[in-house]
Amino acid sequence: RARQTPAFWIFIAAMFMSGMVGTALPFHIVDIHIQAGLDRSSAIAMFLPTAMIAVIVHFIGGWASDRTSLRPHLVLYLLGMIVTNVGIVYLDQSWGRPAIIVGYGIQGGMARLLSSVTWPRYYGRRHLGAIRSYAVAFGVAASALGPTIFGLSVDWFGSYNVAAWGCVTILIFLLP
Repeated sequence: RARQTPAFWIFIAAMFMSGMVGTALPFHIVDIHIQAGLDRSSAIAMFLPTAMIAVIVHFIGGWASDRTSLRPHLVLYLLGMIVTNVGIVYLDQSWGRPAIIVGYGIQGGMARLLSSVTWPRYYGRRHLGAIRSYAVAFGVAASALGPTIFGLSVDWFGSYNVAAWGCVTILIFLLP
């Protein structure tokens, strides 16, 4: 029954996009930075502040999720991914790297939260295993496709921008 509801597919699509971007970025992060004229150490150094933001967002989001609907959480999640991809495109600008750090941190914090809270909130606990298994299958597929799509973007078009703008386009359509 869950698969027959629009909310299920919106959250699945958001989590799919997060799996794509969330795997593609660390997989290609050094090359993305090098293409923007930055060095390997600056690429690696972004993970610590990103993780700190993710922990804070997850903590605050978890507290808020007990008191609010999941719609604002979904919007924040999608906006985090949009900011991440826009940061990838504009990494050569002074604000590109902070955009990736903040966006990816928000995405990471909200991803863990929404993957835990969404399914029991919307569909109860009775069939939670089946619903989560279905969602995880999409996440695994996305994790395989993300690095491939970003890699093909750089192979075919010479940069990651086409893949990043493609992700932004899809994410905008997912905004509620």
